[in-house]
Amino acid sequence: MSHRKVLVTLMVSLTCAAVSGRLMAKAAQTGGAQCEEAIAQEVKGANKAKKVVFARDARRAIPHGPLTHYAGKGSYVMPGGDRTEFEWFCDINGASGKPANLYYSVSKADAPAAGTRATKDDAVADKAAASECQDAVTSEIRKKNPQISNLAFHSPKEFQAGKEGKLLEGDGSFKDNREEERQFDYRCIYDKLDGKITAKSVQMK
Repeated sequence: MSHRKVLVTLMVSLTCAAVSGRLMAKAAQTGGAQCEEAIAQEVKGANKAKKVVFARDARRAIPHGPLTHYAGKGSYVMPGGDRTEFEWFCDINGASGKPANLYYSVSKADAPAAGTRATKDDAVADKAAASECQDAVTSEIRKKNPQISNLAFHSPKEFQAGKEGKLLEGDGSFKDNREEERQFDYRCIYDKLDGKITAKSVQMK
């Protein structure tokens, strides 16, 4: 192959890569905007918020199989003028291109006031959510790794997701059938009214 052909091939490859990069960036931007619009509707409906604002520089996208996870930060203003910050999460399905698994966690401004105590029902719900999430994640992992051992969940975190939902996320590890350690990240949405997991995702590291 001549030097000219090599140069032309290289230029075509670089052009294709640049176009692909721009298309991916545009898709990520569009998906993020769709998620923010859907989250804004959720926030306004649940809190009667007067205004919802998103921090554009905090938005991030994480590809996960057929889904793309989006996350970011924002704030809303109540009719009385009080402002509350929150973090949000949302998935975009590559097939439909529509937002799904919408959830957000409010900041401490919306947490119970100092001096209040969680009820016994709250504690039971928290324990049930953690147990249901771990069972769902374990089942998901065993679909692709039937023979595992030493499965452990590390650094679990819980957030309020709307009025009756709870977001649980963290990481974990297990040993596969070759005794090699595998690590993963997981996320679940628990519906306190139905008492079950409504959405879950597991991503191997």
